[in-house]
Amino acid sequence: MNIHQTNLVSSPHAVENPLKNLRTGQIVRGQVRQLIPNQMAQIQLGKQSVVAQLEIPLTLGASYHFQVKAAEEHIHFKVIGDRLGRDEKANTLSLLNKMGVKASNQAVDFLASMIHKRIPFTESQLKEALSLLDKANGSPKAAEVLRGMLEKGIPVSEAVFSALLGKRTQGSLNSLLQSVLREIGEEKSLRQLYLALSHLTGSATKGSRQVNQPSLTGRELSHNINPSPDTGKPFLSAAIKEQFISHLQQTIKAIGLDYEYSLAQGRDTESIKSMLLSIQQSGQNTGMRKDSLQQLLHYITGMQLESVVENGPFIHSQLQVPAEKLGLKNDINLHFEGRRKKDGEIDPDHCRVLFQLELEHLKQTMIDIHIQKRRLLMVVYNDNYEQLENLTEALRPILKSGLAGVEYQLDSVSFKPLAKEEENRQKEQINPYRGVDYRI
Repeated sequence: MNIHQTNLVSSPHAVENPLKNLRTGQIVRGQVRQLIPNQMAQIQLGKQSVVAQLEIPLTLGASYHFQVKAAEEHIHFKVIGDRLGRDEKANTLSLLNKMGVKASNQAVDFLASMIHKRIPFTESQLKEALSLLDKANGSPKAAEVLRGMLEKGIPVSEAVFSALLGKRTQGSLNSLLQSVLREIGEEKSLRQLYLALSHLTGSATKGSRQVNQPSLTGRELSHNINPSPDTGKPFLSAAIKEQFISHLQQTIKAIGLDYEYSLAQGRDTESIKSMLLSIQQSGQNTGMRKDSLQQLLHYITGMQLESVVENGPFIHSQLQVPAEKLGLKNDINLHFEGRRKKDGEIDPDHCRVLFQLELEHLKQTMIDIHIQKRRLLMVVYNDNYEQLENLTEALRPILKSGLAGVEYQLDSVSFKPLAKEEENRQKEQINPYRGVDYRI
């Protein structure tokens, strides 16, 4: 049976239900939870439900595959095939057959994972994703990247996939920049690129301390923390905060994360990305050097694609910053989740911020901050969480006072092992909340 010849279920209550972010053509799995008089039914889609007008009889408690036929004023669903059975593989094979997709083990596993994680997709998106997965020889990392693209609404194309996969497989940005630096060396034709990379990583200033770009070490940071909440001084010195913000801004400009935007605004700005594109167009990049420069270009493009993802009013942003200048060996990873207000501004009263750090003594550390109605809950993940909790006890009043100074209230600070963060991440992937459904 052709997927476009099946029967319709329509919803007259789309405006009130939370499924307004679904797109026309997307396929989802739902269960009939309640039959209502006048041929109505409540259909459960993951953690959400929609009251729908039935145009064909459905069975109470049964699950079906639905395709979104319209997602404007009213959501209209088309039932794909018959009710689903208990054999998940048979259900997956049936759906692949209705879409005319060859049921290879790779295709079955990928589609099953999409359904299990409740990620909506269109028929064309699935076919393109499976084609790209096949070209990547079924790599688990490739499958993970493709699922992430579909979940976040990123266009499924070979160029975008290559950029995101390149970013995923190359490790940290700092290590890639250092690798490219070593490879191009002091070659005269690439001198400008060499200087830009050196400046970004801090390689050009190692061994010296410049006034405008001092190294932010753990010891210096501790000396800039106010030892007493009663002194009235800021939580951190202005110099430290300004240095960090300045480094973020310089990183965005230097890498070229705003390259296309600047071109659209008529600004001819020089950046690492613009240099890489120029080298590529001129044919300078040859041999092994060509591969490394191409990898860096893909990595930067991948960073751009993941930097801001919007789903309706919800927004997810992430930024990867080489932090050698700040006294850290690896990148700082910043993640932000929030929503836009009616005026388009980001709501600072309801959001989530996450920092991923590799510290010299504390090693891998994650700081997860949830803000609701300007009340802040902080969770610090670290393998030495008990010791860290004891060491930072004296700093909590300082943190609370500093936040109060900017009209935020600290509700709690807790410390957990990194294994707990991994457990939480897996749970969120199994039971995603649509709207803010991006994992950090």
